[in-house]
Amino acid sequence: MRIGIDGNLLCGKKTGMGNVVYWVIRYWKSDAYHKVIVFVPDKLDEDYTDILIRNGIKIIVLGKTNYFHWEQKIIPGAVTKYKIDVLWCPYNTAPLNVSCPIVVTIHDIIYMTLPLAKAPSIYKKAGVLYRRFIVPRIVKSAKQIITISAFAGNEITKRFPVAENKLHIVYNGADLTKKSSNLENIADFFAKNGIKDKYILGFGSLEARKNSLGLIKAYANLPESTRENYQLVLFGFRNFETSVDFKYINQSKLKNIVILEYISEQEKEALYQNSSLFVFPTFSEGFGIPILEAFANRTPVITSNVTSIPEVAGKAAIFINPNQIDEISKAIDRVLKDTQCQKQMISDGEKQVLKFSWERSSNAVWSILVDCCSDERKE
Repeated sequence: MRIGIDGNLLCGKKTGMGNVVYWVIRYWKSDAYHKVIVFVPDKLDEDYTDILIRNGIKIIVLGKTNYFHWEQKIIPGAVTKYKIDVLWCPYNTAPLNVSCPIVVTIHDIIYMTLPLAKAPSIYKKAGVLYRRFIVPRIVKSAKQIITISAFAGNEITKRFPVAENKLHIVYNGADLTKKSSNLENIADFFAKNGIKDKYILGFGSLEARKNSLGLIKAYANLPESTRENYQLVLFGFRNFETSVDFKYINQSKLKNIVILEYISEQEKEALYQNSSLFVFPTFSEGFGIPILEAFANRTPVITSNVTSIPEVAGKAAIFINPNQIDEISKAIDRVLKDTQCQKQMISDGEKQVLKFSWERSSNAVWSILVDCCSDERKE
């Protein structure tokens, strides 16, 4: 049996869905009965390549192209050429015409209702339109569907009732392994970016649903003494100079805000570990991996009381209404002033994150793929 994987987002700077695939397949191993083949547009990094090769996973480089051509033309051709028995498509969409059963992971269906004007770039707009066209068709044709939370599952089945009898909930995980940090490099990273001893950490994005602007406004609303003592650091904020967030910061003449674009996993881990608080006032998430990353790095979390977030955070975070700037500000100020509260939140977070394991996620996806192939053979 040959299991194929669309590894498009494994290359280069991995974020979001690419990280999910990275963790899921690193636990898989080819054996006498199951051969795993991952299709990628370019070479993977050396360390990860070594892991996959040791596990008997074959890596096929197919060449770079745009996402739409890759999925609808390149992947179907590779499936036929390498005689794939089942294909895992982990990024919401999948080929419409392919010669084997498909298992698709649908992380959320936010794009089905997102106003096109809110997509932050032409490329993002094209992505929204592409998903709106592909997903309803793939939901019908896929052999099995995976999603990442009960909330996302409910949204999918409400929108697409045909999905109900083939939908599996497989939670994402968290990296609980502590990497050996080069303290000198980390110190240089902090110094280069002007990050001081005390700071509030947040996630930056051009996507309005991530609500980084709400966090910036909540920070601006804090008492001046708090803002003097604590910076606001936003990470992962690519192309931030084109954002309404950046415009607001300049117009409001806000100080003590540091904005970082793409950062390495080691730098991200250091940011969590050294922050006083992680604030994630998102409007909508299919899961919410940053919450688990904060818990794993012993960071108190304030986050939203909407969509999948309570399901992931459990009782370990303080919840706010993401639409209420004043409520976010008050929660931040309260936690920063209460060291006992911080300790309890850290303890609760460490317990909560243990409920989410990448190895468990990996095993669950593997079982679905293997069962899918077994069912095909019976038929």
